[in-house]
Amino acid sequence: MAKPSTSEDETRAVSKAEIEAGVTAKAGHRVVFVVDGLKGTVLPGKVDDAPPDDPAQPTTPARPDQPEPQPATPGEIELHVFSVSGAPQASLELELKLPDGSKRAGRTGADGHFALDELPPSGQCALDIPDVKAPATDTPASAGRVRYKSGLPIAIGSKPVVELPPRVHRGRLSGIHFETNKTFLLPSAMAGIRQLASIYKSFGTPSVLVTGHTDTVGDAEYNRGLSVERAESIAAFLVDDVERWRENYQAHPHSAAWGVREDQLMLSTLPQGGAPFYTGRIDGQAGPLTKGAYQSFQSSKGLPQSGRGDDATRRALIADYMAIPGTSLPKGSPKPLTHGCGLTHLAEPTGPGVDNLANRRVEIFLFEGAVIPPPQTPCPSGGCPEFAQWQKQAGDPIDLDKPPGSIAVSVVDGAGKPLDGANVHASGITPADGTSSGGKVSFDALVPGTYKLIADLTGFEAADAQVDVASGAQATVTLQLKELPPMEIASFSVRTVAAGG
Repeated sequence: MAKPSTSEDETRAVSKAEIEAGVTAKAGHRVVFVVDGLKGTVLPGKVDDAPPDDPAQPTTPARPDQPEPQPATPGEIELHVFSVSGAPQASLELELKLPDGSKRAGRTGADGHFALDELPPSGQCALDIPDVKAPATDTPASAGRVRYKSGLPIAIGSKPVVELPPRVHRGRLSGIHFETNKTFLLPSAMAGIRQLASIYKSFGTPSVLVTGHTDTVGDAEYNRGLSVERAESIAAFLVDDVERWRENYQAHPHSAAWGVREDQLMLSTLPQGGAPFYTGRIDGQAGPLTKGAYQSFQSSKGLPQSGRGDDATRRALIADYMAIPGTSLPKGSPKPLTHGCGLTHLAEPTGPGVDNLANRRVEIFLFEGAVIPPPQTPCPSGGCPEFAQWQKQAGDPIDLDKPPGSIAVSVVDGAGKPLDGANVHASGITPADGTSSGGKVSFDALVPGTYKLIADLTGFEAADAQVDVASGAQATVTLQLKELPPMEIASFSVRTVAAGG
């Protein structure tokens, strides 16, 4: 048995593999091992009875009839996270609340795997996946899996397969982004489209359904057709379908044809980051300023400077307008499904003939898998039962009309000193990740709403905080990480060597 140390400590950084293989210590010394950044003191406990090594003699091998001493194994949790369709969920933020109330956090790997060790030997942890909102109903999981819900109990030492519930997001753009009887998506909609594209990318590669809606002014059949054409216009814009937009320069059954006015709107927005080609009034008149704007744009594209909105010019205009940064779904994304509800499924119930901005809207649903249930075409005159089911799955809509906000995060230790290298996750409508530098992380272009901030760093407990992000404003939050206590190892395989060895 080892004797209590009477000399100075020996501190050494070792890996878990080295520990498992067995390490050596000088006779009479207490050893302080630093394992993967965590300091653990080897207290008096079991050591082998081998004498100190003689450099001139080979080490006596262990007797074959005696088992090799094994290092103490801290508690572990290992889990895999899958979608309801069976796809592994990569880069998903997880937070575990340990039996003592402290927290650990991290992200799943490419295969949906997450592991955490250096835990107590037993007990229950509570799992939180903040980017997943579990429905109120507790639907059974697939065989061999456990269905996720907030605070899901996970036993230390277990290896569960966690199945996420189906996820659906729902965004809303109001009718202010369309002119009367038109399907052109106005420049004012770009901020909302950027936010929608950001949600799409953070969500993986979901299926998209765009539904159009009108108020109760006008004929029901006409409004239904107009809502379909507006939904198709947004769907085409999201996937950069230039030819579908170019068709709008011809008359459609339920919307007015585009012309010089739409060209002026695009010329007044382009180029991004520079002085616009057109700075005059949006009046639909092909006057001198409009002609000059056409020519400037045509020159920038190497097109004949006709000074008018010819077919080649309009193709190029549409392509550049669709290429406004951050407004497209990833290349190769399938074209969204579309559905026109017309004056049914009102956001604000009104009688007939009521001009109501909230009812003139487009809603965009993002489904993790297929759109379920699929839309009817056309929508029945009294409304479709599917829309209520889409709403129920998604919950309250995300308002894409509000200007985005931001969060400034400070990460500090227990003494208030800034910490570098901490992983920080912003969980909310538009999830985001960052790494602290100088103790600072910032998240911009966030859809207004409530966000949960989680920070983790090796050697520290995780910390979290909730913050409300207001439209056009910056929220601030400080996350203080508490250093983990030293890990005490009561029993260890240590082979003593000569003090000078």
